[in-house]
Amino acid sequence: MGIANANLMTMLVEDLNAKGGLLGRPIDLIVEDCETVDSVAKAKTAKLIDKDKVDLVVGGIYSSTRQAIMSEAVTRGKTLYLYTE
Repeated sequence: MGIANANLMTMLVEDLNAKGGLLGRPIDLIVEDCETVDSVAKAKTAKLIDKDKVDLVVGGIYSSTRQAIMSEAVTRGKTLYLYTE
């Protein structure tokens, strides 16, 4: 499921960038594999927030993984977080 979601996001970003990006700016996509392990999800999200300075985090398959991502992205990093069902 994670590979399918990553492939879908890649296609979406490529399509948006081909049309001029978002609000006239290109979108950079960074894909991280949280391995559906809560501690890995939390650490990789922290890296995205602290090092990569992302504006949006998308992902998380299981509720515990989503909670780990959300604690870093939203609560600590004040970053928008979306996940798909």
